[in-house]
Amino acid sequence: MKFISKPLLYWRTIKYLRLSQILWRLNRICFANKICLDVFFPISRRQTKSTPQNFFARSQKIFDNGSFNFLNESGNLGVIGWSGSDKSLLWRYNQHYFDWLSGFNAGSINTESQNLITDWISQNPPYFGVGWQPYPTSLRIVNWIKWFLSGGAISSASEHSLYLQSRWLRKNFEFHLLGNHLFKNAKALIFAGIFFDGNESDKWLEYGFQILDSQLDEQILDDGGHFERSPMYHAIILEDILDLIAISKGKESLFPNGVLLRLEAISRRMFKWLSRMSHPDGRISFFNDAAFNIAPTLGEIQKYANRINFTVPNFIFGHEQLEVNHLDSSGYICIASPKLFAILDVAPIGPDYQPGHAHADTLSFELSIYGHRVFVNGGTSCYGLSKQRLYERSTKAHNTVTINEESSSEIWAGFRVARRAKISSLDILQTNEGIKVMGEHDGYKRLSSKNIHSRKWDVRENSMYISDKISGVYEHTRARFIIHPSLLIKKESETRWTIKLPSKNYITFSVLKGEASIKKATYATEFGSIQETLCICIDLVDGQSEALVSWK
Repeated sequence: MKFISKPLLYWRTIKYLRLSQILWRLNRICFANKICLDVFFPISRRQTKSTPQNFFARSQKIFDNGSFNFLNESGNLGVIGWSGSDKSLLWRYNQHYFDWLSGFNAGSINTESQNLITDWISQNPPYFGVGWQPYPTSLRIVNWIKWFLSGGAISSASEHSLYLQSRWLRKNFEFHLLGNHLFKNAKALIFAGIFFDGNESDKWLEYGFQILDSQLDEQILDDGGHFERSPMYHAIILEDILDLIAISKGKESLFPNGVLLRLEAISRRMFKWLSRMSHPDGRISFFNDAAFNIAPTLGEIQKYANRINFTVPNFIFGHEQLEVNHLDSSGYICIASPKLFAILDVAPIGPDYQPGHAHADTLSFELSIYGHRVFVNGGTSCYGLSKQRLYERSTKAHNTVTINEESSSEIWAGFRVARRAKISSLDILQTNEGIKVMGEHDGYKRLSSKNIHSRKWDVRENSMYISDKISGVYEHTRARFIIHPSLLIKKESETRWTIKLPSKNYITFSVLKGEASIKKATYATEFGSIQETLCICIDLVDGQSEALVSWK
């Protein structure tokens, strides 16, 4: 990013925030929301008709032989402890989530798991350190309660700590961030209010449902998509909602009237959205922050729903013919047939006041042929303030067009966006021959030449035509098509390549207009893992480029 005055950059970012976010942030800076540490014993737990045993459990074992393994990076607890700068903040967050409890055998009293809980309590006194930040606290509360309700060992010390964590969370909801963080806060307080009994826990339950009610309306769009437009976070929130349905078994009287029916209806919409935004391999697409092995897959969510006796219908799409589905509230266009699967990004980057997980990926797309990913966005390997984080959020890491190597939205820092690209024109036309989509965005109007990027896709049973047009003056503009690293690509001529799929089928990529080249690129399917791959680049000529992808 070229040098930009920091005050201007801050203003272009802050002006989108809600006033309440600013006030809550000032409150966090000026006032420490501590809690009373006195708890009268014994702590009372609710007596309910039945205990759920079927919460979703992570398949991989994350803690083994004294070491954690998160984000493809290991650390021995005896060496690194629970805090310290030798690990990234995200790695430490994962350590404090306690998601890894589900890797233990909860059917019996497990000494190792209880020792870890006890060690966390002794090494993380109230208020202090990463572990007491609201987000990891929210996840830990839920994971401890799931563990205890599923037969895991619970001591008086761990019960006491869980109560204090819940009390602290009630005073420290993340209203300065909102978004998925606030949803997690509300869910955790509902879990705590269901687990404990008494006047205080009744208030937790009431407050949790109050926030949940407002956030369901705010965060879940009419087409079922989560408003942050990240398939990964969408799947996480869907799991959260299924957790609430799961814990309601035998405790329905604790839920306000109509809430469970509402959660079930919303989860069906969300499942349909996720089925549209997942490739034929059953895993999520990479729009905005997205990576594998963080959220459950489509198939895992379906199995979870079945275990808790919640029926999720199969949403068959493009099974017999070329079909298009416009997820108009969230802003994606999904096209499918027995041969192809494509997702076109004509979406806002996210909610104006919380674009923290946004990438500058407007008018990008992903494409699978015969069930294999062919063109992929760059993915997400890290959070934080690194050059890699900036690159992965940039337009250069996506299948779309850069002007003068600038990004379509003004991404900066780890989770900040100043000026944002918006779709200013969109047309979808379905004919007997195929589906045509034409869109343009205004993200480059901030440049001196006030450029507009227009893209056209023409999708047919055996081909996809992509044309780009840039208005105004520019020094250099380039369309990128990032190829999945598992595929073999062979140059046939200066304007033509063949791509070999694992199924032995071939794809032909032809450049009809523009100057073509092959460049190196990176592809990150997981945090902490980066693969090298190749990218077909087309430098626009006279403001235009055209490409044809074809297969038999």
